[in-house]
Amino acid sequence: MKHLRLLLPILALNLACVSLHAQSLSSFTPGDLVVEEVGNGTTALSGTAAAVFFDEYTPAGLLVGNVALPSTGAGAITDGGTGGTDGMITLSPNGEFLAFSGFNAPVGTSGVTGTATTAVQRVGGTVSFDGTVTTDLLGTTAFNGAAARGAFATDPSDVWVNGKGNSTTDGIWFNNGSSSTLVANSNLRTIGYSSGQLLAANGTNILAIGSGLPTSGNFNPTISSIIATSGTALGQFVLVTVPGSGVSGPNTLYVADSGSATKAILKYTLTSGTLLSGTWVANGTASISAFANTGAFGLTGVLDGNGSVTIYGTSSNSSNNAGSLFALTDSSGYEGNLTGSATEIAAASANETFRGVAFAPSPSITPVPEPATFAALFGAGVLGVSAALRRRALVAS
Repeated sequence: MKHLRLLLPILALNLACVSLHAQSLSSFTPGDLVVEEVGNGTTALSGTAAAVFFDEYTPAGLLVGNVALPSTGAGAITDGGTGGTDGMITLSPNGEFLAFSGFNAPVGTSGVTGTATTAVQRVGGTVSFDGTVTTDLLGTTAFNGAAARGAFATDPSDVWVNGKGNSTTDGIWFNNGSSSTLVANSNLRTIGYSSGQLLAANGTNILAIGSGLPTSGNFNPTISSIIATSGTALGQFVLVTVPGSGVSGPNTLYVADSGSATKAILKYTLTSGTLLSGTWVANGTASISAFANTGAFGLTGVLDGNGSVTIYGTSSNSSNNAGSLFALTDSSGYEGNLTGSATEIAAASANETFRGVAFAPSPSITPVPEPATFAALFGAGVLGVSAALRRRALVAS
């Protein structure tokens, strides 16, 4: 199909919605957090398509500003107003791009998560450190009648999008900038990466998807459970290498759980073997029920020089709207039981909700070893004032 390239300043993409939020960003600040926020602050959230913003917060929870995705016209990128596991953003391994998913539908599209892809295509995209927004339509097959939930990217032309369902149209789709290929056929809630391996989470387990970063048309690669958890509705996860262990590579997992019984952050430690073939033991939980009655969805984190891990996460209420950005610091070290209490550092405004969270993209850096959502302490960087929105009309392969 023909490619359509639009070059637009981000400030002009969604001016009507931006005026209701914090100021539009002219630059991201390395080391800050980015939260996908859904909703324009005036229209009540429901199953209809809602506007998407990437809100920047300091680690202390101060709202700095946001980047708005276009919400009207042929280039609209929106998300459903009540899909708690949709909108799970991740940071690329090189730290330069945020990956996201959504729907090519204008605000107000009814029942957007259940629409046929012949009418509403799903979208995978990236937001770079310099403000370039790249979006790729996934074709008229991917996630038909179901939601695209999140994305992972190594660069703007290599994006993996995960989503709901077990049919031959759902699971994980890989897009190379010109076509989309189904590479995993399973109902997956979130997507991640560590040690060169594509990872995902279903309701209860952390999974390895195929070998390395699968891009082929084999829609049912080996999907191996590498970490079985006590969770019942897993969200985003973070893998870090905490000092003091006898194993090599990532050895500590933190994972969000929105299950009705837990509403917590779960911690697991690798005591022997490797990430893909090892023994993982539970090391406690941290409840967030004091400010979130549906538990945690988004999650990222960073390891400091003293071996402590600071976790940042998002949650929403029982209708998957409103919600919180929270933080906790675990100073227990390798194999230690999770310490620290989760504290709300920011709250979504009325008629808005929080989804995924990641650290802000930055120019070329060396990321912190092995976090599945790529939390990093970033060096200096600058984000350009304008953004390029590139839409490609794609066919599924």
